[in-house]
Amino acid sequence: MTTDDYNQAAFNLIVGLRGGLPERCDFCDQPYTEERYPVPEEAGEWTCSECLARWRRERRPGYV
Repeated sequence: MTTDDYNQAAFNLIVGLRGGLPERCDFCDQPYTEERYPVPEEAGEWTCSECLARWRRERRPGYV
């Protein structure tokens, strides 16, 4: 198995444990598309790739 295979297997496990993929981002409420794909977050929430990218750009020095 490759790293990509393990990552996909882990993602599939998370999706299964959470009861499937939601239709919309829990943070911006936009529907998921191929470009705006779902990303598992803490506490069972899902974010979209666009929110995640924005958060990474907005990180402040010293923020983990």
